[in-house]
This record gives sequence, structure tokens and C-alpha cells, in this order.
Amino acid sequence: MQGILKKLANDPKQAAKAEAWNIWQDWQSGKTIHKSGAAFVRHILKLLPVIESEKTIQRWMQDWTSESKNTD
Repeated sequence: MQGILKKLANDPKQAAKAEAWNIWQDWQSGKTIHKSGAAFVRHILKLLPVIESEKTIQRWMQDWTSESKNTD
């Protein structure tokens, strides 16, 4: 288990996902403004080039939205 945690800690894509999540939270709370989900995806792709796929970000957004609905 510790090996997995170490690998994830050193994975730049995991770090980018965490950063994207922080930006998504800011967007959801109104601290930042994106006209649409597509605009958010474009922003993340430009800001975090280690993430190469729009579909990856879209999947994360779906997961985050589901998680936030389950905690409300």
C-alpha cells in the first residue's frame, strides 16, 4: 500500500488532478468564472498541459459533481 501512495505522490498527473479539483471548487463556489464546462476544460488543458485529454477532465468533473451531490 505504501508503494502505491508513494507512486501517486510522485505522479505529475495526480498533482494536476488535485490542482484541477481546486480550480473546479473555486468555479463551483463562484470565486472563478467559466462560461461553461467546456470553457473550464479548455482552461485546465491550457493551464495543466500534463493532462492531455478533454475526456479525462470531463470524467473528473462528472465524478466531482456526483461526489458533491452525495455530500450535500
